[in-house]
Amino acid sequence: MNTKVGFRIEVIVEKDGQEYHAYCPAFKGLHASGDTKEEAIDNAFELAELYLTSIIKHKEPIPIGVQIEKIDQKELKFCRKPNVDCVIC
Repeated sequence: MNTKVGFRIEVIVEKDGQEYHAYCPAFKGLHASGDTKEEAIDNAFELAELYLTSIIKHKEPIPIGVQIEKIDQKELKFCRKPNVDCVIC
């Protein structure tokens, strides 16, 4: 039986001139931008997904600050929430 795991990360979004800057404190170097807050969050999610995929593939430790949760198979998806508390499943 395979167990599915979800990851909860914090993404901070700040206004930066005419754009928005999004970053994840748990993932050093993960910075994204966008014309809107939503675009910055979407871009940060894409980077976080790639970051986590690489960590898992290379069997590296999950960074401190990432919460790991067991999830139901039905919930397996890439989730986007409008606030800074974001989930990647």
